Amino acid sequence: MEINECIQRLKDQLGQIESLKKGPAFNPQYQLWENATTRLLKSAFDEATVAVFEDSSEMRWSLSDEDHCAKFLGTLEKKRSALEAIIRQYETALHPIVNGTAADVLQNHALHTKIEAVAGSLFRDGHYAQAVEEALKRVISEVKNRMQALGKNTHDGGDSLMNHAFGCDNRAPFIKFNQLGSQEERDEQRGIMFL
Repeated sequence: MEINECIQRLKDQLGQIESLKKGPAFNPQYQLWENATTRLLKSAFDEATVAVFEDSSEMRWSLSDEDHCAKFLGTLEKKRSALEAIIRQYETALHPIVNGTAADVLQNHALHTKIEAVAGSLFRDGHYAQAVEEALKRVISEVKNRMQALGKNTHDGGDSLMNHAFGCDNRAPFIKFNQLGSQEERDEQRGIMFL
């Protein structure tokens, strides 16, 4: 399950807490709610996040009815606080992208004019996957053009073309991104090849 969907469903679970307070302490309805909420958390979050919710349970000792009810209400409030904290943390982490400011990040970086021409407006309009696809198509086209200008075979395309153009194992690449003077620079060159 995607985080955005999970967060919405967690908000729905939060909305049920007030009605749970009206029932008997730790009743079957509460147990079903607790189990459903735990399953929901496990479907989208890591164990540490799930533990925040699970650790908010109160021990259920033999208590007087009044103490038992107070423990139940305390448990519900702790569960509410845990869920609100989880939701707040993930909404804050997702906030820049959800509000479309991911495109603002690129305003501080100049894209190559050829990439800007094919992908810039797509990215700014929130069509991220299509923007990446168009940018990659343009990069592949440019690599093919450069290799053809060097008189190299470009009929194979794809992996073969990229390995031939950028490969730096046992030979000098036709297209270099750095001086290849260190292992770090060779690793960077390989990383570019695999993109």
